[in-house]
Amino acid sequence: MQLFPEVSEIERYIRAAGIEVPQLATRRAMTTIELGDGDSFVLGGLMSSADLEEIQKTPILGDIPVLGAAFRKSSTDRRRTELIIVATVNLVKPMKKKDIQLPYISKTNTLRRWLNISEPDETNQGSDPTIELLSKGGFIQ
Repeated sequence: MQLFPEVSEIERYIRAAGIEVPQLATRRAMTTIELGDGDSFVLGGLMSSADLEEIQKTPILGDIPVLGAAFRKSSTDRRRTELIIVATVNLVKPMKKKDIQLPYISKTNTLRRWLNISEPDETNQGSDPTIELLSKGGFIQ
């Protein structure tokens, strides 16, 4: 079996002609494995590392050459992720067209679907569904 896993994430948005389009960063891997029925495998290594730096400063005071450092704050956020795929393989045999059975759906009325009450023509002629429900104590098995 050949595997080609791919992971995409939005890197930034590009504005063109009044439309924002996401720019994607994609990571790909390729491998070939041989497994038997019921065997499992683990695929890892799709790693991502991002460093985000942020500087906050007080207006005007943060711009002073020597004293401005006391009014500035910088922070770095490092994100490291790795995608790990764990899967178990189950081999199946293809079915023949003649072995496929499609479900059969029979038409029913609203009373049958909601209350499991049959129409008068389905059981005995002349019985009222409401009387049938009340005669069974409101419960139909």
